[in-house]
Amino acid sequence: MKRVLIPVDLGGSPTACCLRPPRRKADLADKVDALIRRYQAEREGEWWEVGFFHGGLPTPLQLLSLGDLPARLSCSPADLHPRAAARLLQSGVTTIELEVGTFQPRVLRKCRRGYTSSKAWAVMRGLVEMGFKLGIVLNPGMPGFRPEDCIEDAASLVRSGAPPVDFVRLNPAIAWAESVAAQWVKEGSWVPLDVEETVVIIRKMVDILESANITIARIGVQPGQDILAEAVAGPVHPNLRGLVEAERFRDRLMASLQGLHAGQAAHVRVNPKDVSWVKGEENNNIRAARQAFGLVQLKVVVDPMVPRGEVRTDLVQNQDRTG
Repeated sequence: MKRVLIPVDLGGSPTACCLRPPRRKADLADKVDALIRRYQAEREGEWWEVGFFHGGLPTPLQLLSLGDLPARLSCSPADLHPRAAARLLQSGVTTIELEVGTFQPRVLRKCRRGYTSSKAWAVMRGLVEMGFKLGIVLNPGMPGFRPEDCIEDAASLVRSGAPPVDFVRLNPAIAWAESVAAQWVKEGSWVPLDVEETVVIIRKMVDILESANITIARIGVQPGQDILAEAVAGPVHPNLRGLVEAERFRDRLMASLQGLHAGQAAHVRVNPKDVSWVKGEENNNIRAARQAFGLVQLKVVVDPMVPRGEVRTDLVQNQDRTG
């Protein structure tokens, strides 16, 4: 059964941060109730989950609107304490995405996040012990960052002793209109990552996280609940994950072709969901591979039996060079 997420906007965290735009009016309890009823009426027979985004925390009345529906919450570690977490669990919240941003003390102070790295780790451990499904939101490229900080953030999540993380979202830092960070951009005191730099950094972070079987739920902001305001500066791209995965698949593609020689032809078999990534933007990966190995043909073949993330190559004999 397909999951349908019913998004509820909490209006923003009450804890100030240089990256956050001004708080907005939150969806009140009566609107939450009406939203749930509308979704259920329009799309019957689905599996429903309410998503509280841009916390702060939901009010008791907002939680009461859930009825028997499960819910998830995205919030800052600064806004969460054990008593509030217990109330959320009792009310049907099963997943909490902590908007950690980074674990680097220097960056947390500069961005005025309202918590320390030790506080973030303590909240994470507490949520896991209570039985929540735990997600972490990291924001590579925050003001005051160094590229190695982003790699360290990913590595810290897979070290022995870290609480188990179910999934990670990698949302590069954006300067939203009317935020302190937007003013820093205007003054020249902060230069956000560009798209090319972001792809390089996030690709390394994904490699680290996936090596520990941590799911990457999303890369980059998406239209809808991710958009807080107008983006003034930063790596906004409609398919940032596609760019990252295309880079990763290019390496796998090149590795799978080792041993082939100029004048030969090959088919590469991939899972249907990986086709666009192995091809790359505008088929760039295939063109680069053909040129690198001097191949007369390189065709992508869809094969649902190939596990996701793998590239398998078959040498094509002369009489089979079609397509």
